[in-house]
Amino acid sequence: MTAEPQRTNRVELRRTVRLVLPVEGASAVSGPASAVERTRSGLAPGTPSPSGASSVLNSFAGTPSTAEWALRIEIDVAVQGLPDPVTGYLVDIGAIDRAVRSEVVAFLARPPAAAPAGVAAESPTPPPAKLLIHLLDRLPASLGAAVQWVELRQPPFLALRMTSPNRMNDARSGASDISALSHRVLLRQSFEFSASHRLHCPEYDDERNRALFGKCNNPNGHGHNYRLEVAVAVAVAIDGSIAPTLPAIERLVRELVVDRLDHTHLNLDVDVFRTLNPSVEHIARVCHDWLAAPMTAIGGSLRSVTLWETGKTSCEYPVACPA
Repeated sequence: MTAEPQRTNRVELRRTVRLVLPVEGASAVSGPASAVERTRSGLAPGTPSPSGASSVLNSFAGTPSTAEWALRIEIDVAVQGLPDPVTGYLVDIGAIDRAVRSEVVAFLARPPAAAPAGVAAESPTPPPAKLLIHLLDRLPASLGAAVQWVELRQPPFLALRMTSPNRMNDARSGASDISALSHRVLLRQSFEFSASHRLHCPEYDDERNRALFGKCNNPNGHGHNYRLEVAVAVAVAIDGSIAPTLPAIERLVRELVVDRLDHTHLNLDVDVFRTLNPSVEHIARVCHDWLAAPMTAIGGSLRSVTLWETGKTSCEYPVACPA
C-alpha cells in the first residue's frame, strides 16, 4: 500500500510584476530623478505624483503606461513559506510589486563597475542574468520571506529563470553574498515551423486508424503551424554573460530541428516519421533527442522541449516522474 504524502501548510506564492522601461536603457533610468521615480512608482509620464502615494501600479500591459517606444519586461517571483493563520497572506503582493520595481530601478541606475586592467569595460546596460542575481540577493531581506526563484521574461517568448542557491543546495551556499556563488539560469526560447502530417499506424488496419484518428487520418495529411520551446540550463559568468549564448542556441535549434521539419510532410520527408506516427508526443521526443547531445557539446544542458500543435494542444518532453 502506497503511503500518502505528508501534508504541510507551506505554499508557493508567485507574482508577476510588469514593468515598462525606456528604450535608452540604464542611461535613461539613471537620468532625472522624476523619471526614476515614475519608473519606480508606476506613474505614467505627465501624471502628477499624488501626495503620500504608497501603492505601486502593476497593470496588465506593464507600468508606467506609455505610447512611446519602450522595453516591456515581466519579472516573476516565487516565494515559499507558511501563510499567516489569520490573514492567509504569505507576503503582501503589493510589497512584492514595490520591492521588485525598486530593485530593478536601483540596479539599472547604478554606474558600471570599473573594469580591471586588460578586461573589457562593463556595458552601461548590464546583462539580464546580472539582474536576476541582484534580485535573488536583495529580495529575501525586502520581503522577509524565502525567494525560491526569479524569472525575467521579454514577451512574448524569451525567458530566463534563476533558482535560489539555497534551494539548489549549492556546496558553497555558506558564502555571505549570492554574487560569490556560481550560477546557472534556465533559458527558454521559442521557434516556429510549419509542417503537414498524417496520423496513421501501419500496425493497424484502415478501419481502426480512422476510428482512432478521425480526420487526422486523411490520406493526404493536414498541416499545423508548430511552436517549439526549448528550455536550456546555461552558465552565468561573473560579468553576467551566459554560455552558451542565445545566438548559439538559436543556430543549433534552427539547423537541427527547424530546417529539418519546416515545410515538409513529416511522414514522407523525414526518415524517423516514415515508421513512427508523428503525433505531437512523438515529435516532441524526437526534437529533444536531436538536440540533447549537441546542446551538451556547446556547453548547455537541454532540460526539456515543449511543442504546441495548436493553441490548445502541447506536449512537454521529458517531465519528472511524480514522487
